[in-house]
Amino acid sequence: MKCYALAATLRARRDLLSERLVGDGLVPLDSALGRHTEAAHTLHFPKDRQWIDYGMGHLELLNRPEVYSHLHAWMRDEAWIGCSTKKKGPEGPFMFQLKP
Repeated sequence: MKCYALAATLRARRDLLSERLVGDGLVPLDSALGRHTEAAHTLHFPKDRQWIDYGMGHLELLNRPEVYSHLHAWMRDEAWIGCSTKKKGPEGPFMFQLKP
């Protein structure tokens, strides 16, 4: 099974503070990406299946176009054959549904 991780940080740019302390205001960046100080607890998401946006809070992940764009790109992957996108209302630009 292919797994993916989206993460955000409130800091506008990549630096030690944004990666270690700040996170998205709710979840530290390492936790969002499945990283742990003990290797046995790390989720090991491949780099091409991780995405970090800077200058964004946790709840903003729900309705930012760049987040949906990344999800859409991942869902075009062969692992998601059978998915479709439909325009969506105020909740966001896309809705993903699995076809029966």
